Amino acid sequence: MLHGVLLIALFACAAFYIGGMDCVKALSFSPMVVGIIIGMLYANSLRNNLPDTWVPGIKFCSKRILRTGIILYGFKLTFQDVMAVGISAIVMDAIIVCGTIGLGILVGRLLKIDRSIALLTACGDEAPSKSFAQQTEETVFSFYSKALGVEKNDADMKKLAEKTLGYIDEDGVVTIHEDMVDYGKPVNGKITITVAMPLPAPNTQVSQNAKTYKAFEITPENLSQIQNAMGSVEAVKKLNGVTINKFGVAAKTINNKTYVAYAMEYTYIIPAQPAQ
Repeated sequence: MLHGVLLIALFACAAFYIGGMDCVKALSFSPMVVGIIIGMLYANSLRNNLPDTWVPGIKFCSKRILRTGIILYGFKLTFQDVMAVGISAIVMDAIIVCGTIGLGILVGRLLKIDRSIALLTACGDEAPSKSFAQQTEETVFSFYSKALGVEKNDADMKKLAEKTLGYIDEDGVVTIHEDMVDYGKPVNGKITITVAMPLPAPNTQVSQNAKTYKAFEITPENLSQIQNAMGSVEAVKKLNGVTINKFGVAAKTINNKTYVAYAMEYTYIIPAQPAQ
């Protein structure tokens, strides 16, 4: 039995290795698809030439291990992902998924394919779906990238932005902390400033003496309008003598509500004082 299990494990490792090649990725072939192709090659070549002692291990993998894999495959979907799309979309998706699986099983019967293989193939395989928070992060950074001319979501700034998301309470109110703004020491007439904060709700002005403010709750409906809340950052870009060194964006879902924060480090040329 062990020999058969090790053979299937070898096939699985080969599928992941081949699936990671750039040429295979370009064809949109995932390791699962590669594994199915390897299985087809095995079934039409080595299957009838293996020792009988290997067969129990192969059957064990094709039955119990495969079924367990199908169950675990469904765990990729999180409850937050489901709630983010809304009831109507869930019903529509359920109809499409059930129809696709039913058709896949029917085709599998016509082709005399094992039911488990037909079910797995009907379910399909793709890259793990992104959560709404991840989609928000990418969309918001895309807007900022165009507005500010930054090319990458800086890891240090993203980490700093993530920290400020922890300052949002269950009602979406941000408590302002001292570490959200860091004024460096002036050097050669320049000062480096680091700012990090959750994006304020539309029409919310965060005054210098404010202690709290309302964070912008991102939804699928208003995500495309996020650029309307970018005024404070764009205002920094328009200042004379400002160079943005690093910029980062982070998003997080808190109590089924998604918020986004940004952090940036910029250098500002201190205006010369007029002579007395």
